Amino acid sequence: MGGIAGTALSPIPWKLTDDISIWTQNWPWTPVPPKGARNYVSSTCTLCSAACGIQVRTVGQRLVKIEGLKGHPVNDGGICPLGSAGLQLLYGGGRIQAPMRRTEEKGSLPKKWSKGSWSGSVSELAAKLTQLRNAGNANKVGILSDDEAGSTVKMLERFLAAYGSSQMYYTASAQSSFELMRKIMTGTQGPVAFDFENSDVVLSLGAGLFDGWGSPVYIAQANSRWQDINAKIIQVEPRISNTAAKATKWIPIVPGKEAVFALAVAHELITQGSVSPNAKNSSGYDAFKSFVLQNYKPASVSEAIGVSEKVISKIAIDLVTAKHPVVVCGRGQEEVSAPMAEVMAVGALNMMLGNVNQPGGMWFMKPLKYMTWPDIEKDVIASKASISSAQNFLQLIPQIINAPKGEVLEVLFLYGANPVYTVPNTKEVKAALEKIPFIVSFSPYLDETTAQYADLVLPSHAELERFEDIPVQGHFPKHIVGLAKPVIEIFFDSQPVGDTILQITKKIGGSVEKSFPWETYEDCMMAVMGDKWETLVQQGWWTSSEPALENSSFSFVPAGKKTVSDLYTETKIASVNDDYPLTLIPYDQINVVTGRIATPPFLVKTVSDKILKGNDIFVQINPKTARKYGVTEKNRVTVSTATGEVSVRIHISEEIMPDVIALPRGFGHTGYDKYIAGKGINYNSLIAPKVDFISLLDTAWETPAKLVKA
Repeated sequence: MGGIAGTALSPIPWKLTDDISIWTQNWPWTPVPPKGARNYVSSTCTLCSAACGIQVRTVGQRLVKIEGLKGHPVNDGGICPLGSAGLQLLYGGGRIQAPMRRTEEKGSLPKKWSKGSWSGSVSELAAKLTQLRNAGNANKVGILSDDEAGSTVKMLERFLAAYGSSQMYYTASAQSSFELMRKIMTGTQGPVAFDFENSDVVLSLGAGLFDGWGSPVYIAQANSRWQDINAKIIQVEPRISNTAAKATKWIPIVPGKEAVFALAVAHELITQGSVSPNAKNSSGYDAFKSFVLQNYKPASVSEAIGVSEKVISKIAIDLVTAKHPVVVCGRGQEEVSAPMAEVMAVGALNMMLGNVNQPGGMWFMKPLKYMTWPDIEKDVIASKASISSAQNFLQLIPQIINAPKGEVLEVLFLYGANPVYTVPNTKEVKAALEKIPFIVSFSPYLDETTAQYADLVLPSHAELERFEDIPVQGHFPKHIVGLAKPVIEIFFDSQPVGDTILQITKKIGGSVEKSFPWETYEDCMMAVMGDKWETLVQQGWWTSSEPALENSSFSFVPAGKKTVSDLYTETKIASVNDDYPLTLIPYDQINVVTGRIATPPFLVKTVSDKILKGNDIFVQINPKTARKYGVTEKNRVTVSTATGEVSVRIHISEEIMPDVIALPRGFGHTGYDKYIAGKGINYNSLIAPKVDFISLLDTAWETPAKLVKA
């Protein structure tokens, strides 16, 4: 099965005969592996949160190929396109080679940086931090992290706590929404996973299961079993994504109406008498039932959501006649938080179907605990720090800083975060970063935020150069921690972020230094992981022997908090925006990276010329929409929203609903290097944050738009 996934998800078969041309178009040299003995080194991929096991082939001192590691509990020999192309990031021209200091004005792309030493750079930074702390401004130091798991993140959290700041921010995702749904509806905390490999009917509301969602190899391997048992995969979304194309059935829906659809399906389960006994006996079910029957009759909502009453009824029948049905939601590669009304409706559907914590269903996992940290030494300054109320809300930082009374950070650290590219409303993000006097980036790459706004760059090792523990995330139904190990000698002047933090704490001294009693980051990992460290080093991964599932009581309406109407208020049908009569949506593709790093040049060459041709991006529209606006294939048009406008070309397709237009995510980079930058547009420049009133997470995805022929 792993071999099947490895072949299906590898980009190599797609462009095998074009390899040399790809390389010669993108690099000043053609890679010819040196002669010498072949060797294989195992590690863990760090390019996404799936933590797949990998095997790296080396010839002499050069890495020549990345493959999936057979027998690994996550991917069993399979590998996704990004994982297989990882060497282009390691050897690419966008690497930062040493500590650097900005010499030009912020907001620009410097032609030259001032190269520095580690000792001098760390001393400068520590002196600035010490001065702020002594002046009573410790809480004006913050960290933006693209991740919230692993020992490096925990060291960063620990540093802020010991220093006396509460300004720790993370990038939210669909998992953030599911975890909050669980907390609201069960009172317990922890990840929410899906046992897809044992499902026989999957109803997906926009989740890009075959477009890079969660663990791509796990999904591919589950799909092998789905084909064997003739499982039904039902994809509900406005356009035919790769997921919809592979699904048993595509159900087109008006963008943003997925929660209404889910509640209409719940209506059918109730009227058909197909609700599980456990659900009927759960707290708040009667109020939920009354609310759904009154407001979400399929005949009443079908026109507004674009799905017929007959289709809704048929889907309900498919779910109740399945042995192991499951319902999931999300947007593309799940890097965007989902609206809470939609996530709660999905949670309610799974509960009504009786498949919570059951084979093939939705699982409430116990929190993964594999590290034990000593207590933090806190002096008077650190003891005054309060818990931030905006953790997990990296996307809201522009609003916080740009508010009239916003408290501007004095020093901001960036760990894996690239808000100039990944956060909606690029203009506001830049305006916020302009106000921060000193920004420090740990990035190994010259990404957009680092290139334009970092005052000091302290580059970390890149993938395949460092030790790093990678706990498996992204709805995966097992407790596994992988260990990334260095497989090549370091050839730039970089170091692990953990070592940089240790050096800073030693310069600051006092209780801050005492909170970090380790000489090196590797010493810290060994200490906090205890006997698990040896297993990680020898095997490459560690799995918990404790039961992964956590039983908890489910409440359809949390007592004393919200009424049913309050919980689902965002499902009300909105009026049409006359100024922007079209709905613009983005879409993701498994061979294009949309978040934490850039797409390697090899994978850019696998993108269809109906999506990207040269540097031009195509907007996808339905033939009816094209006729309405008088445009034809490849016409240049301007797509405008309330946030911005871009010039693109037209691609006409029946694979999208009328009055909906779509642009791909993952393009429009201005950072990294000349082989990555300048291709297409960044979708985030066209949308503004959309704050969910329950979760306070940013759920921006679709947006009103208009199209003007050039």
